[in-house]
Amino acid sequence: MNAGLAARFSTHLLDSGWLEEASSVVAAVSGGLDSTTLLHLLRFGGAAGSLPVHAAHLDHRMRPESGADAAWLAEVCEEWGVAFHLRAAPGPVRTEAEGRELRYAFLAGVARELGEGTVVMTAHTADDQAETVLFRIARGSGPRGLAGIRPGRSPSLVRPLLPFRRRELEAYAARHDIPYREDPSNRDPRWTRNRIRHEILPALEVAVPGASAALVSVAETSLGETAALDALLDERIEALAAPAGTDTGLRFGREALAALPDPVLTVLLRRAAARLGGRPGRAATADLLRFVRESPSGKGITLAGGVTVSHDHGCVQVRPAGAEGTAPAGDSPGWGRRLRRVVYTAGDIRRRVGELGREIGDAYGARDELLVLGMLKGSFIFVADLVREIPLPIHVDFLVAASYGEHMTSSGDVQLFYNPDTAISGRNVLLVEDIIDSGNTLRRVVPLLQQGDPASLEICTLLHKRLVRLRKDARWVGFEAPGEFLVGYGLDFGEDFRHLPYIGSL
Repeated sequence: MNAGLAARFSTHLLDSGWLEEASSVVAAVSGGLDSTTLLHLLRFGGAAGSLPVHAAHLDHRMRPESGADAAWLAEVCEEWGVAFHLRAAPGPVRTEAEGRELRYAFLAGVARELGEGTVVMTAHTADDQAETVLFRIARGSGPRGLAGIRPGRSPSLVRPLLPFRRRELEAYAARHDIPYREDPSNRDPRWTRNRIRHEILPALEVAVPGASAALVSVAETSLGETAALDALLDERIEALAAPAGTDTGLRFGREALAALPDPVLTVLLRRAAARLGGRPGRAATADLLRFVRESPSGKGITLAGGVTVSHDHGCVQVRPAGAEGTAPAGDSPGWGRRLRRVVYTAGDIRRRVGELGREIGDAYGARDELLVLGMLKGSFIFVADLVREIPLPIHVDFLVAASYGEHMTSSGDVQLFYNPDTAISGRNVLLVEDIIDSGNTLRRVVPLLQQGDPASLEICTLLHKRLVRLRKDARWVGFEAPGEFLVGYGLDFGEDFRHLPYIGSL
């Protein structure tokens, strides 16, 4: 079976049609066995035909040796006659979500650089699929989540190794003497996926032989059933919406929606929002269902992705981000500015703050005398919510600093008022920021706190733009923030917008 991997892989690519109109192909490579084998199959296995083959590597900077790994990979690509694209993360990647976001942004940039017709391929295998499905089961995902890793993230980014097991790639690599490097971080138990891969899934295979293959089957079944459900929902949406599928979104009669049973209305609303770019999670979907059934005329809510849902005299309007009339509630024209989009909904923030509280609680003990220092004014809502999620006895105090005023860029002149009532000597101090942008505030505040001789000093920030490298960076980060001016949930522009329960972009 392994001797025919190249032929079966080529047949799979041909059947998929992914390369029919391709002008070049890019393999996302980490240097590990899976991705290096993918690159070899494309370059020497005949799968890419006459298409130019490129390799793209993001150095996550998680280890001191990562730069040497990137240099080694560049040498391999030169030896194989493959163009090599390299980018290093602005700072060490701290979470799986952060690494994934940076990686896909980098790959999209490589595709844009190479031009139309570029197809990017990642080396996800059937084993990765099994791990993903098991993880999502543990998190309580529904049928859509259990579809796991999709064969294609977009027409220009595909996962051609999903039908193949890792052991097949290992045999092919041994047969062709393919070099690769084992990343030690792939065995670090701090990463959830590593614990699933090396501990939980092997134990499950012992208890239930064939469990991995069964999990892959769950993904295939869920993907097919989800596609069928979406087709049926689209038919129902087209029948109920008037007009349907316009640039301004979808419009429904509220009575027609209210006549649907809750389970049908729930999935229909999720599908309608998803068609317009929304990403309603479980809590947001429950809020949406209540809104459609109970809200009075003149009200509206905003979902992740910027999709807005409003009720106007018996008409429920679902609009995409940026459509006229989609400014979130509370964005008063009297402020002179309108939000471009909602970046993080109240539900997104609530869930992430809960996760941060639990992570911080796991890092300290009840006897650690944790002192939480919030940076006013921007962090006051975040601090209030966060300390209620930390399952420890804590003390709270505040610092005051500012560098924006009424401008949308940091002035660099940090005005600092430092006089906390609580002594920090010998204390474990957690400095809580609303957002790390220019880094000027932390450069001033951290040395001052260190002069107070705390037992330890860590930083938690709700948002991090990763624009600068800091000598002392945040240990806990809520969200990797886009390069936009963000307001809401305590963040302001000229003192406006602080009270919004979500975070939006001006």
